[in-house]
Amino acid sequence: MQLVKRSLLYLVFLFSVQVASSQIEVDQSLTIEEYVDLLVGSGVEVSNITFTGSNVQIGYMTGGEGTIFPISQGIALSTDDVSNMPDPFGINTVPFDEQVNDDEDLLTVANSVPPLINQAFSVSATNDLSILEFDFVATGDLLSFNYSFGSDEYLIWVNSSYNDIFAFFLSGPGITGPYNSPAGFPDGAINIAQVPNSDPQLPITISSVNDVINSEYYIDNQPNVDIGLNGFTTLFEASNPVICGETYHIKLAIADGSDHALESVVFLEANSFQAHFTEIVASPTIDGSLYYNNDTILVEGCNTGMFEFIRGDTIGIDTIFFNLFGDIEASDLIDPLPDYVIFEEGMDTISLNVQAAFDNIDEDLEEFTLSYTYIQFCTGDTITTASTIWLQDQVPPLLSASNEEIYCADIVLEPTVTQGDGPFFWSWGILGDTAVINNESGQLVPFTDDIVETTYWVTIEDPCHYKDSINITVTPLPIPPLELSGDEVLVACPGDNTEVGFNIDSGANPVAWLWSTNSTAETINISPNGSTQVSVFATDGCGQTDSLTIAITVADPDGPLSLVMSNATTPCPGYSTSINVIANGGYNDEGYTYLWSTGSTENSISISPLEYGSNEYSVVVTDNCGFSTNGIGQVIVTAPPPMTLTTSEELCIGLTTVLTQDGGVDPIMLSTTIEVNVDVNNVVSGAVPGIGTITAQDICGQIVSTDITILGCETTIPNIFTPGSGNSVGFNDSFVIAGIENFPNSKLKIFNRWGNLVFESDNYNNTWKAENVSGGTYYYIFERIDGENFSGYIEVLK
Repeated sequence: MQLVKRSLLYLVFLFSVQVASSQIEVDQSLTIEEYVDLLVGSGVEVSNITFTGSNVQIGYMTGGEGTIFPISQGIALSTDDVSNMPDPFGINTVPFDEQVNDDEDLLTVANSVPPLINQAFSVSATNDLSILEFDFVATGDLLSFNYSFGSDEYLIWVNSSYNDIFAFFLSGPGITGPYNSPAGFPDGAINIAQVPNSDPQLPITISSVNDVINSEYYIDNQPNVDIGLNGFTTLFEASNPVICGETYHIKLAIADGSDHALESVVFLEANSFQAHFTEIVASPTIDGSLYYNNDTILVEGCNTGMFEFIRGDTIGIDTIFFNLFGDIEASDLIDPLPDYVIFEEGMDTISLNVQAAFDNIDEDLEEFTLSYTYIQFCTGDTITTASTIWLQDQVPPLLSASNEEIYCADIVLEPTVTQGDGPFFWSWGILGDTAVINNESGQLVPFTDDIVETTYWVTIEDPCHYKDSINITVTPLPIPPLELSGDEVLVACPGDNTEVGFNIDSGANPVAWLWSTNSTAETINISPNGSTQVSVFATDGCGQTDSLTIAITVADPDGPLSLVMSNATTPCPGYSTSINVIANGGYNDEGYTYLWSTGSTENSISISPLEYGSNEYSVVVTDNCGFSTNGIGQVIVTAPPPMTLTTSEELCIGLTTVLTQDGGVDPIMLSTTIEVNVDVNNVVSGAVPGIGTITAQDICGQIVSTDITILGCETTIPNIFTPGSGNSVGFNDSFVIAGIENFPNSKLKIFNRWGNLVFESDNYNNTWKAENVSGGTYYYIFERIDGENFSGYIEVLK
């Protein structure tokens, strides 16, 4: 039951914070060996790698650079699913897979914390273990790696039995400890995860590092900025002397304390697990504290930095020659640094203080790196170790705040620090009085019936002793009436997700509200299917109430969505035609969309059906709001009209005839097997004698043919004829031009000897019998229809 209560409480907290977008990501696709490879740096060789826990409890974190989190990338070991860690709303308040798997040593470490911090709580069990362990051979005399611990137990469950715990158990040659160690390492293990400079040594939990105890090592993150953890430590270093060339075992372990709820994570900085003969550590200090803005920044003319040389033993005398490089010049330092340090017998640490001079020059962040290179005697490897201090200009603090009004309830004055580097020391007082009444970042102003206008002064001082002060005037005023306002909300389509909000035009802060949907959010989202209304009820800090009803109007459609389909008829399969659809009604402010069974998205489709009979094509028409209706268009394929083709069977060269074509479906293509010309009016003419065929084919594939013979025809003109001879059969009674029947519409003219026209015909057909003229010699002109002209004399005998 306690788990449920803790889960619900945490959910309430989650929904009360403003979550910033995060660039931090977690990769859970690697093998255990790949994770360790990313952790290990120089000077160690690893083997016998094992992992205890679910595969989702380990991951490779990236994206920490430029955030408030102290590690840019590294291995994350979690009591929950590591993928939840970048996003606070993804955290499982019900465990991913409850694991009751006590670790005796972790439980001992957890319960060693309360008496060391004057508390009486105890941890009943360790659950949801995540343990990474391996053997390693050190090629230096000092093992070290960097880490940070974070938890969603902060700050609600500090000094409670829900004290999640982690430890780094180291065992091997020269180490004797109270904790269990694997076979082959018989002298036990020690925990090298401790609060720095603690005596006796204090393990790290939410109860031993927080906003009250060891607060210099704690970073509060209740708004869940950059990463989904309520709080985490600054960057720590775990280190311990080792014997070069010997094999050691490390057990990196974390677990939930007493229950299974709320995530805790220990982050191991990538490539930081290494062994050195001599290590250099940079740590700026202000009045003995180990932080200023972050743990590697010096401020000009203010704090003192320190490079520490740490060797793995205290035997003999060692001279360490080192190099300095970066942006800082000798003139930037108050006292120059030497070129070397000397370890005397019995010494394991040497400190060099660094202090930057104030130059009153506006500069970017400057780098100051100390580097030391040596040959590792047990391997012969060349090793370089280095540490960096950054130098920044002085940034005096600057305060900002507005005057406040008080109506009926207590208020808290909370100025904003717009520039400067903390931690800050605050002082509050009342204008005209030098007495300090408060040393917190906020000032409570209690409301009383006889309150009068009061001006407060507030001063902040940074670690460099720079100050800024401002005045804040608090004026009592009559309670402004609480008034809510809001406009009608128009919804374009039924079911649209719509945001609804309101305005608080006056009233006394803070104001709480409740919607008719039971939401307490500032705005709500609804998806109405029809016009409706919602109400909101508000109460301000003075107990005044007001309510507001907001009309939600859903637009009406332009009548039912309907379709008018066009149909079509084609004479044969494969004949192209088109059908279309006309939509009416519905919600069509932005037009309709169409989807035919052919895949077309236009309102009209062109088709060539291949089957006789009725061919159906469906279409779905959708309006602007997503409402749809269906329609079916038909194309009926019928049989084409039968086709005929006729023309003259014979045709003389130079003459024309007409090709008659009926039926069929245009376009109709003509072809011939002889040299025959057919013009656009179907007039046929031949130029070369021959026998052949004219063929016509329509678009539906019907084919018809007609035969034609092209003749090389001639005419014969007589030079005498005997009209009125009394011949019983009428032989030679007429002027007969043999073969003229092949040249209809040929012209004939007859002239007498004096040049007078005595006969004329535009379509001569052997009919002149010289009836009205006397016998004698006449002159003729014959114009044949094919363009040949003939002339000569003919004797008429009567």
